[in-house]
Amino acid sequence: PGGGPSGGGGSSRGDVYTLRYKGIWISLMMLTRCLGGGYVNFGVFDLYGDPSLNDAIRWALRMCLSIPVGDLHGYKKLSRAHYSLLEQLCHSHPSSIINTDVETFSHLFRSLEMGLRSLEVSISSQCASALDSLAAFCFNANSSMVQSQQAAAAAAQQAAAIAQANAGSAEAAAAAAAAAAAAANGSLGIGMPSARDAEAAQLMAKHLRMNPQLVHDALKALYEIVLFEECSNQWSLSRPMLSLALLDVEAFERVQHELVSQGQGTANNPERAQRLRTCFTRLMHDVSPSLEPKNRDRFTQNLTVVRLDFQSRT
Repeated sequence: PGGGPSGGGGSSRGDVYTLRYKGIWISLMMLTRCLGGGYVNFGVFDLYGDPSLNDAIRWALRMCLSIPVGDLHGYKKLSRAHYSLLEQLCHSHPSSIINTDVETFSHLFRSLEMGLRSLEVSISSQCASALDSLAAFCFNANSSMVQSQQAAAAAAQQAAAIAQANAGSAEAAAAAAAAAAAAANGSLGIGMPSARDAEAAQLMAKHLRMNPQLVHDALKALYEIVLFEECSNQWSLSRPMLSLALLDVEAFERVQHELVSQGQGTANNPERAQRLRTCFTRLMHDVSPSLEPKNRDRFTQNLTVVRLDFQSRT
């Protein structure tokens, strides 16, 4: 009795769920389990030009977008299905999230940011995992492209140097050219993203340039939760804290400045502000700009030490 989270319209909460959201919940959970169950080699859909998978994902995202924010967080089963699907898509099919218009991408990204603050640890962890998957996908693809370009440039310089050193010798010049080409091909073949992944990474970078607050706000939410609040899923939250920071270094620097100057208890407490500034310096100690497992673990270890130290003195 009375309106549900969507309010008004004379429909009770039970009516709204039964008539609309129960079907959406079932559909989202079915697709999530299909994608994550390992039942199908989904690569064959693109290979044979079958649009079924893309169509299913597109319609599922349309259902997600049709749910008002109040209803999304008011119906627990619906919320869990929504975030479970987004986590699965970001992990296994990130291009399906990225290859949308900027408004849709921004809405889904914001939805994940909001989910970080969920009182349900499972939802908060799913949102952190989804954000980490997106950020890691874009960062790794961009890093691979840069490394490949650098390798190609180095190979070209090597070829020019060898050719110059053996000027006048046609055989030596031909050998130098062949060696350089082989070196370039070998370098480019290691870790080079597919054309599809490279295109998706470039599109995601474009989305983020058009809405630069997305990474900033997600990072700020993560650091506020870990540093200033009690959280039982620190390890899960630490994953996107590094990948998002590497993806947008400027946003990370802005977040540090804002938390030091305007954070909880730091605005009017110079000593606490200086302590937090020192914590950020220690946080990145021996952390390199990569998402290798050892580097991730080092960052998480630093974060644990910094968090305990900061909270013990406040």
